[in-house]
Amino acid sequence: MSGNLVVIGGSGAIGNAVIKRLRQLYPNANIYAFSRAKVVDCVEGVVYEHIDYTDESTI
Repeated sequence: MSGNLVVIGGSGAIGNAVIKRLRQLYPNANIYAFSRAKVVDCVEGVVYEHIDYTDESTI
């Protein structure tokens, strides 16, 4: 699969595990991860963005 994949909540343990699995399953896809918290464990080839989904002005 090529295309775009989006993960909301990519900085937590579950979000990070989902991102890693998506990267394995779809190595050619563009993966975008959005999170309110700072990302500590970045996955190579993933675009991370900081947003606060409770504040509409940051979206």
